[in-house]
Amino acid sequence: MSGTDYDSFISYSHRGDRPVAKALQRTLHRLGRRWYRMSALRVFRDDTTLAAAPNLWTAIERALLRSRTFVLLASPESAASTWVGKEVALWREERSRDDFFLVLTAGELVWDDAAGDFDHDRSTALPEAARGWFDAEPLWIDLRGHRDRIERAGFRDSAAAVAAAIHGVAKDRLFSEDVRQQRRLVSVLSGLLVLALVAGGVAFWQRGVALEQRDRADAQARVALSRALAAESDVRTATDPQLAAQLALASRAVAGTAESGGALLRRLDENRHILAYLRRGSDQPSTFMHASSGTASRVAISGDGSVVAFAHEGDPEVTMWHVRERREVGRLRTGKPEPEFGMTWNGLSFDRTGSVLVASDGRDLIVWDTADRKVVRTIPGAGVVDDFDLSPDGRWMTHVDSDSDVETVRLWRVDTVEEVVVPTRPVPPSMPMVEFDRDSTYLYVSFPDGIHALRLATASWSSDPVVVPGEGRLHAVAHDARQLFLVGEGVVQRWHETGARLDDVPLAGMTPGTTVDVSADGRTIAATSGTRLVAVDTVTGRSADLVTHRSATVDFALSGTGDVVVSISMNGDVVVSTPTVDHRSPASTPNSRPILSAAVAARAPVAAFGRKDEIDVVDLSTLKTRRQFQTGLWPKEPRMALSPDGRRLAVLEEESVHVLDADTGATIARWPRAWPGAVLDSAVGVAFVGDSMRLLVESDGGPALLDVATGEVVQVFPVRESTGGGFVTTSDGRFLALSLRSVSPRVSEGGSVVEIWRWDGHRYVDPVRVSEPVIARALAITEDGATLGIADIDGRLVLVDLTHPEERRYLRGGDAYGWIAFTSDGDTVVQADCRSGGVISWDVAEGVQGAAWHRRPILEQATCPDTMPLKPAPANGILVRDAEGGMTLWRIDVAAAAHALCSANGALDEANTARYLRGLAGSVPTPC
Repeated sequence: MSGTDYDSFISYSHRGDRPVAKALQRTLHRLGRRWYRMSALRVFRDDTTLAAAPNLWTAIERALLRSRTFVLLASPESAASTWVGKEVALWREERSRDDFFLVLTAGELVWDDAAGDFDHDRSTALPEAARGWFDAEPLWIDLRGHRDRIERAGFRDSAAAVAAAIHGVAKDRLFSEDVRQQRRLVSVLSGLLVLALVAGGVAFWQRGVALEQRDRADAQARVALSRALAAESDVRTATDPQLAAQLALASRAVAGTAESGGALLRRLDENRHILAYLRRGSDQPSTFMHASSGTASRVAISGDGSVVAFAHEGDPEVTMWHVRERREVGRLRTGKPEPEFGMTWNGLSFDRTGSVLVASDGRDLIVWDTADRKVVRTIPGAGVVDDFDLSPDGRWMTHVDSDSDVETVRLWRVDTVEEVVVPTRPVPPSMPMVEFDRDSTYLYVSFPDGIHALRLATASWSSDPVVVPGEGRLHAVAHDARQLFLVGEGVVQRWHETGARLDDVPLAGMTPGTTVDVSADGRTIAATSGTRLVAVDTVTGRSADLVTHRSATVDFALSGTGDVVVSISMNGDVVVSTPTVDHRSPASTPNSRPILSAAVAARAPVAAFGRKDEIDVVDLSTLKTRRQFQTGLWPKEPRMALSPDGRRLAVLEEESVHVLDADTGATIARWPRAWPGAVLDSAVGVAFVGDSMRLLVESDGGPALLDVATGEVVQVFPVRESTGGGFVTTSDGRFLALSLRSVSPRVSEGGSVVEIWRWDGHRYVDPVRVSEPVIARALAITEDGATLGIADIDGRLVLVDLTHPEERRYLRGGDAYGWIAFTSDGDTVVQADCRSGGVISWDVAEGVQGAAWHRRPILEQATCPDTMPLKPAPANGILVRDAEGGMTLWRIDVAAAAHALCSANGALDEANTARYLRGLAGSVPTPC
């Protein structure tokens, strides 16, 4: 790639090195700047240079490859950062090592002369991607003394060495040039000032004021419009979910307000299972209404869920769309003249492989080969279709013909277009469904006396019903499980083909008009009633709200795999959804065995879950178990902590502290320790500190800091147990928040007192005391130690700016208190919501509510500390335990929410862009 956009690319850890990166960029801009230029160097730093984009890595990769040099802020945090590792690996692959500069901000860099490389066992600040790259010890700049506090003079001198390397000149020469340019700038500005005054400086000043006022007014207008669009998004969500999501995306594109971020997170909740809106119908339901079949619009899905087909009343063709590739793959025409008022579609069905699609246009059955999109045969005179099915092998076609006084079952051989005469029974079939079995051997039909089977080879009915439900009509067959599903009064009945009745599946909100479909294995049921489409897992009993249409759902289909659903509404909206993906949550655990406690590693993708008699070490991205250790039975919930690298696990049991090797489960150390409990419900109980050789443990008389190697107590924090006790730390233990007192503010010396301590590498120092007239039941502290969160017993949240402890922000939380946590970037505070089993989030800077994400309501007698603990996780993740003991990993990430909503909903169309963005329509970047 030729040409460069940037003189240097700064790669760093947001969590550990953002202040240093910001100060370094500012120094590189200023040092040696020529008087007529805005900056001496063009420096890429993602916080200031990168615009919002759906594909973040593509934007970073483009900037990196168009940079002349690479500056790595080396620290343990950047060494553990996935993003930093990818950036270093890409530079190593594409660019020269000579243009790669190291700046050490924390940790160690140790060169091994014998190996001719860094000693990666002792070098804690170097990413794995740099292993084996250096053949001689490079020179690096040491800024470790400036990480917590930037000392201006010393920092400028060290940063000048970086600037000199980028400029390719000696440092003293760069300083000389900087002085010379500053003098020249003073001289030039003096001359210009005199000239401006002589030539009419007052007018020039007024022009500057006018421009500043214009820019300020423009910024204020954008903020106001962004907030207005966010509010309009909230209003529209009940009647037009797709438009509401598009308005939230537009709100974010206009200005990055807290309100726009909150709207995006709320829309993500409503679109959590939606893959795509394939077709936007009219704003009013169709006026073409048919007494026998409702609106003549239909959908179908291939067995593996890869392709869907849909046609709305009036459409001249059937549209096919590929789910995984997210694109249209063809349109199927009947080859017949189009009726004056458009086509009516009374049925669509794929065979098991998706290679054959059959449709009913109200009178004839049309058969397509989906590969070449051609009609292979037409079955004329099929009659008015009320129910219609294609056998799994694609050889048989059936429907119930209501074009006569008596409804009859009709059957065809698809390959020969031959109609098979079906013997009549004494009574006509019941509506609504007919279904083939797995092997295409039998056809099941509902009759008033039960479900009868028609043997296809002989066209003969079973003498006795296969199933005698008493009530309920056939709706679906799980072919692989050989189960029949009937809709009864308030439940979905499951029957085996042998006639044995299995467990019923309750379906909340079921009405007389409910219809269902089922996966091939019988595990997933999809059901619709009115505008609402839901899915139910028949094994766990969990339900998921998939889609709420703008008008009543006319037709839907569930893939045989159970992971994709396509639905069409009365006004023609077509939506593809999935019960197996939740855009808010990358992973969750089954509730087979309740989880009692959890721990998360600060710098490794590892978590640990404690159950009644075992510990699971899991992959944090999937929550899948890596290793499992058996333990004795715990009489009460243990407290757990993982070391930052995820290699050690500490467990605070009722009478001891146990340190384990997280890879093998072997005991590293164990000490007797009385655990008195704590007034603070969210107290972590145990936490690793610093280099993981210190352990902070809740103990009699207050927390104690232990040496892991010896068990020696090296520091104690006295607490009066009757009124206080309990602590929380940041993920790496750099900051400690200790509850000294938490009693009713109505009594003498009431209220809450919290101390915040800072780790200096050896012990905790510099306590800051915060008092608040609340009963603190949960605490949290941001990773940078800048903000303390306090949850009052009544659910109210108090945010304390620790740089100005007198400043407070009060937030109205849930009806009852719950655990709280900050996201890893510190921008969001999250609280457990006892009412719904979900979480509520707020923007820390503005106090604006963001996410209101829900799970099923938990048991009324359960309290938040026992059922809803939160654990912050990297990349703005939050681990939440629900009432049944399952764990969910939520991702409170506005950028990820925007990406998911763009993928499913798209941006505003031209008409709505002009309507809602008004005069800014041409100047707002597209959000998708």
